[in-house]
Amino acid sequence: MKGFHFFIRLCILAIISIFQVTVHHIISQPMITVKMSNSEFVGYVPDQIVVNFDGVIVNAINTSLALETGRTGIEPLDELGQHLQVRRLIQRFPNAPLRHYQGKTIDLRGWFTVKFSDSVEVENCCDLYRQIPGVIDAQPIGIHTVDIVPNDGNFNQQWHLDQSMIMI
Repeated sequence: MKGFHFFIRLCILAIISIFQVTVHHIISQPMITVKMSNSEFVGYVPDQIVVNFDGVIVNAINTSLALETGRTGIEPLDELGQHLQVRRLIQRFPNAPLRHYQGKTIDLRGWFTVKFSDSVEVENCCDLYRQIPGVIDAQPIGIHTVDIVPNDGNFNQQWHLDQSMIMI
Protein backbone atom coordinates (compact mmCIF):
# COMPACT_ATOMS: atom_id res chain seq x y z
CA MET A 1 0.00 0.00 0.00
CA LYS A 2 2.88 2.39 0.79
CA GLY A 3 4.30 1.76 -2.67
CA PHE A 4 0.96 2.63 -4.25
CA HIS A 5 0.70 5.96 -2.34
CA PHE A 6 4.28 6.76 -3.31
CA PHE A 7 3.45 6.06 -6.97
CA ILE A 8 0.35 8.33 -6.84
CA ARG A 9 2.39 11.17 -5.27
CA LEU A 10 5.07 10.73 -7.91
CA CYS A 11 2.44 10.93 -10.70
CA ILE A 12 0.91 14.08 -9.20
CA LEU A 13 4.35 15.72 -8.95
CA ALA A 14 5.05 14.79 -12.58
CA ILE A 15 1.75 16.31 -13.73
CA ILE A 16 2.42 19.52 -11.76
CA SER A 17 5.93 19.76 -13.28
CA ILE A 18 4.58 19.33 -16.82
CA PHE A 19 1.89 21.94 -16.14
CA GLN A 20 4.50 24.44 -14.87
CA VAL A 21 6.72 23.92 -17.92
CA THR A 22 3.74 24.36 -20.25
CA VAL A 23 2.58 27.54 -18.50
CA HIS A 24 6.13 28.93 -18.57
CA HIS A 25 6.35 28.16 -22.31
CA ILE A 26 3.04 29.90 -23.01
CA ILE A 27 3.91 32.94 -20.91
CA SER A 28 7.34 33.31 -22.51
CA GLN A 29 5.86 33.47 -26.05
CA PRO A 30 5.72 36.98 -27.53
CA MET A 31 2.17 38.28 -27.65
CA ILE A 32 0.83 39.24 -31.04
CA THR A 33 -1.97 41.71 -30.80
CA VAL A 34 -4.60 42.32 -33.40
CA LYS A 35 -4.39 45.74 -34.95
CA MET A 36 -7.39 46.35 -37.11
CA SER A 37 -7.99 49.44 -39.09
CA ASN A 38 -11.36 50.08 -40.52
CA SER A 39 -11.86 48.71 -43.98
CA GLU A 40 -11.80 51.67 -46.29
CA PHE A 41 -13.76 51.98 -49.49
CA VAL A 42 -11.37 52.90 -52.28
CA GLY A 43 -13.77 53.01 -55.20
CA TYR A 44 -15.12 50.75 -57.91
CA VAL A 45 -13.40 48.60 -60.51
CA PRO A 46 -13.42 51.12 -63.38
CA ASP A 47 -14.14 48.77 -66.28
CA GLN A 48 -16.37 46.03 -64.84
CA ILE A 49 -19.75 45.46 -63.23
CA VAL A 50 -21.76 42.37 -62.28
CA VAL A 51 -25.24 41.76 -63.61
CA ASN A 52 -27.81 39.18 -62.50
CA PHE A 53 -30.16 37.99 -65.26
CA ASP A 54 -33.34 35.98 -64.78
CA GLY A 55 -33.58 32.37 -65.95
CA VAL A 56 -35.24 33.22 -69.28
CA ILE A 57 -32.38 35.55 -70.27
CA VAL A 58 -29.73 33.13 -68.99
CA ASN A 59 -31.11 30.34 -71.16
CA ALA A 60 -31.25 32.65 -74.19
CA ILE A 61 -27.72 34.08 -73.91
CA ASN A 62 -25.17 32.68 -76.33
CA THR A 63 -22.45 32.29 -73.68
CA SER A 64 -19.61 31.48 -76.07
CA LEU A 65 -20.39 34.56 -78.19
CA ALA A 66 -20.74 36.66 -75.02
CA LEU A 67 -17.36 35.46 -73.77
CA GLU A 68 -15.62 36.18 -77.07
CA THR A 69 -17.28 39.40 -78.23
CA GLY A 70 -19.53 40.71 -75.47
CA ARG A 71 -22.62 40.08 -77.63
CA THR A 72 -25.42 37.90 -76.27
CA GLY A 73 -27.80 37.33 -79.15
CA ILE A 74 -30.47 39.30 -77.23
CA GLU A 75 -31.26 42.60 -78.96
CA PRO A 76 -31.75 44.99 -75.97
CA LEU A 77 -28.59 43.65 -74.27
CA ASP A 78 -26.56 43.85 -77.46
CA GLU A 79 -27.69 47.43 -78.20
CA LEU A 80 -26.71 48.55 -74.71
CA GLY A 81 -23.49 46.55 -74.94
CA GLN A 82 -22.56 48.23 -78.19
CA HIS A 83 -23.36 51.67 -76.74
CA LEU A 84 -21.22 50.99 -73.62
CA GLN A 85 -18.49 49.15 -75.56
CA VAL A 86 -18.86 45.83 -73.74
CA ARG A 87 -15.88 43.60 -74.47
CA ARG A 88 -16.93 40.40 -72.67
CA LEU A 89 -19.68 38.86 -70.56
CA ILE A 90 -18.41 36.09 -68.30
CA GLN A 91 -20.88 33.78 -66.59
CA ARG A 92 -19.66 33.43 -63.00
CA PHE A 93 -21.35 30.16 -61.97
CA PRO A 94 -22.34 28.28 -65.15
CA ASN A 95 -22.82 24.89 -63.48
CA ALA A 96 -24.49 26.01 -60.27
CA PRO A 97 -27.57 23.95 -59.38
CA LEU A 98 -30.85 25.65 -58.59
CA ARG A 99 -31.39 26.00 -54.85
CA HIS A 100 -34.59 26.67 -52.94
CA TYR A 101 -34.55 28.74 -49.77
CA GLN A 102 -37.59 29.99 -47.84
CA GLY A 103 -39.85 29.55 -50.83
CA LYS A 104 -37.51 31.34 -53.25
CA THR A 105 -35.44 29.85 -56.04
CA ILE A 106 -31.78 30.84 -55.98
CA ASP A 107 -30.13 30.64 -59.41
CA LEU A 108 -26.47 31.65 -59.36
CA ARG A 109 -26.17 30.92 -63.10
CA GLY A 110 -27.63 34.38 -63.74
CA TRP A 111 -24.57 36.27 -62.44
CA PHE A 112 -22.31 37.63 -65.18
CA THR A 113 -19.29 39.91 -65.05
CA VAL A 114 -19.55 42.59 -67.73
CA LYS A 115 -16.17 43.88 -68.92
CA PHE A 116 -15.99 47.14 -70.84
CA SER A 117 -13.32 48.16 -73.35
CA ASP A 118 -12.39 51.20 -71.27
CA SER A 119 -13.17 52.89 -67.95
CA VAL A 120 -16.83 53.83 -67.59
CA GLU A 121 -19.14 55.44 -65.05
CA VAL A 122 -20.03 52.10 -63.49
CA GLU A 123 -22.97 53.37 -61.43
CA ASN A 124 -24.60 54.83 -64.58
CA CYS A 125 -23.98 51.56 -66.45
CA CYS A 126 -25.69 49.64 -63.65
CA ASP A 127 -28.69 51.96 -63.87
CA LEU A 128 -28.92 51.36 -67.64
CA TYR A 129 -28.74 47.57 -67.23
CA ARG A 130 -31.45 47.60 -64.51
CA GLN A 131 -33.87 49.17 -67.03
CA ILE A 132 -33.68 46.13 -69.34
CA PRO A 133 -36.42 43.52 -68.82
CA GLY A 134 -34.94 40.30 -67.44
CA VAL A 135 -32.20 42.03 -65.47
CA ILE A 136 -32.69 41.29 -61.77
CA ASP A 137 -29.82 43.45 -60.54
CA ALA A 138 -26.65 45.21 -61.66
CA GLN A 139 -23.91 46.31 -59.29
CA PRO A 140 -20.50 47.95 -59.46
CA ILE A 141 -17.61 45.94 -57.99
CA GLY A 142 -16.32 47.69 -54.88
CA ILE A 143 -12.68 47.86 -53.85
CA HIS A 144 -11.89 47.93 -50.12
CA THR A 145 -8.60 47.99 -48.25
CA VAL A 146 -8.05 45.46 -45.48
CA ASP A 147 -5.40 45.77 -42.78
CA ILE A 148 -5.08 43.12 -40.08
CA VAL A 149 -2.34 41.41 -38.12
CA PRO A 150 -3.03 37.80 -37.05
CA ASN A 151 -3.91 37.17 -33.39
CA ASP A 152 -2.29 33.72 -33.40
CA GLY A 153 0.19 33.48 -30.51
CA ASN A 154 2.16 30.87 -32.47
CA PHE A 155 2.31 32.93 -35.65
CA ASN A 156 6.10 33.32 -35.37
CA GLN A 157 6.48 29.54 -35.39
CA GLN A 158 4.70 29.07 -38.70
CA TRP A 159 7.78 28.76 -40.86
CA HIS A 160 5.82 28.21 -44.07
CA LEU A 161 4.37 31.73 -44.04
CA ASP A 162 7.80 33.10 -44.94
CA GLN A 163 7.47 31.17 -48.19
CA SER A 164 4.35 33.12 -49.13
CA MET A 165 5.95 36.57 -48.77
CA ILE A 166 3.65 37.58 -45.88
CA MET A 167 5.13 40.49 -43.97
CA ILE A 168 4.26 41.75 -40.52
